[in-house]
Amino acid sequence: MSGIKKSRRISIGVEYLLDQLYEQESVEIFVHIKESGEFAAIPYLKSFLFSQSPEIVRAAENAISDLLLQCPVSELIWLNERCREILPFHYQQRGKAWIELQPETVLHWSNDIHPIQIIMASFHWDGYVREVAVRRLSQFQNGSEIPWLLIRLNDWVSPIRFKAYRALKQKIHIRNIEYFIQSIWLVQRLVGRGKEHHELLNTQIQQLIAQPEAQLAVTHHLHSPDVYIRKFCYSMMLQTEAADQYFLLTSALQDQALAIRLWAARQIDRMIELDQCSSEKISDQWLDIVYMMLADHFPALRRLALDILSYHFPMQAETALIAGLLSHNLTIRETARRHLSKIKPISYVEYYLDQIWNGDESSLAIAIAGLGETGSAEDAEVIAEYKDHTQIKVRKAVLIALSKLQPTAYIDVFSQALEDPQPSVSKIAKHTLIQYTYMLDRERLIQIVLHRPLSYITQNTLRILFNFDFWQSLDSLLRILFQTEHIIVQNMVKQLLDSWITKANSQFRVELSTEMKQQLLGYIDQSTNVLDQQKRRTLEWIIQFDSK
Repeated sequence: MSGIKKSRRISIGVEYLLDQLYEQESVEIFVHIKESGEFAAIPYLKSFLFSQSPEIVRAAENAISDLLLQCPVSELIWLNERCREILPFHYQQRGKAWIELQPETVLHWSNDIHPIQIIMASFHWDGYVREVAVRRLSQFQNGSEIPWLLIRLNDWVSPIRFKAYRALKQKIHIRNIEYFIQSIWLVQRLVGRGKEHHELLNTQIQQLIAQPEAQLAVTHHLHSPDVYIRKFCYSMMLQTEAADQYFLLTSALQDQALAIRLWAARQIDRMIELDQCSSEKISDQWLDIVYMMLADHFPALRRLALDILSYHFPMQAETALIAGLLSHNLTIRETARRHLSKIKPISYVEYYLDQIWNGDESSLAIAIAGLGETGSAEDAEVIAEYKDHTQIKVRKAVLIALSKLQPTAYIDVFSQALEDPQPSVSKIAKHTLIQYTYMLDRERLIQIVLHRPLSYITQNTLRILFNFDFWQSLDSLLRILFQTEHIIVQNMVKQLLDSWITKANSQFRVELSTEMKQQLLGYIDQSTNVLDQQKRRTLEWIIQFDSK
């Protein structure tokens, strides 16, 4: 389920309601499902559109209608596909009427039929049913049919595509502007990805939306709950001649959606380029907007702001770049150093050393990280002095910096940090120690696992032991397996043994000595109570094969 969008899942509560509904039709259950707002339930409700009870039919129509309002336009394609799938076995009997729906039935529905009936028919698995549904949809005159026709515009049956296209061409009118804006995701997804070439249709719809008469509707949808619609409307407004560029981009930079803020930042860069080409001096308003970008919590925006400042406002960039040297984000620090070296070169090593020694605890971790990024092996001695600092972030910064500057000289520091009371510090130590197992005391690591069996330290230490030399790795795992009495540790070791066996099939290894062979086989014999027979035989075969 982790790969399924959260909005496409049905909660346990709604699943229970659906089970109850398929056992006994109830208007009250429809109300509860409708109130849940879970549009993923729609494929299960369509069967009740053909109930013998008019009250149930109305309840189903109302529930589906309300749930469709909760469905983002970008999810309508998924919903269309989902409605064609076969229902679970225990639902199929009640869904029989939907499956067997005939084109003639849809064709002869009365004019006062609920629109939901026709919309759901346009999702039917039978192409003939969909074709008749498109004919019925094309008769709608209020614009609500536009999204459903756009979906059918990419139908895999060509006559349906043709009828949907012909119907849509007649509906490109200013009175339908709201529906085209709301369905713009469906319009633009057809370009280059549809089964037909719809570039012309897309152009005509965009020209409709660009008309002055449509500006009020576009402005209104700048506050749409749909991110894609908001971004599209910002883009359309920015292209109009009377657009207040500063106001629009400032508003976009305040949008809660990161995608819109990033889009606005890229537009600002382009607008400043145009402003610079058309006038001798860049407007100060752009500088205010760039400072606004610098205050954003997302690093990519702040990094782009530093780029813009450095390229277009070098006189004002120095202060922001120096501040960027102490950013919590690595990419911001790198960007600041790259631009500062061109505007006002300084010694970064001296700068970070000053920050370390100035007594300001709030910037100590960042200063250590910066020194690790810009210093040399000689500077590692200064950094190592803070290995036992009380702040977790400082200890983490120390380990990361030492791993970049001179890790082999401070193996003891990393070994000590492996048993740090903070899991994140221990994890960083593990990542470095794995690369230098030839410098480690294997016996000490084994004892750590045996004497501290139920902690993150055990997990990290086992991963280090696993990365030792091939036979040493197996020796360590088997020895721990028969000596420990903790089931959790035994299970962790058995999982690593599975990985070891997989590695044995693809890794070159040195010849196994007779003494080591006997020792390994002895460990296996002493682990018979925890190792299953198949794994034991596989290990014995690998050991005996390599000793021949």
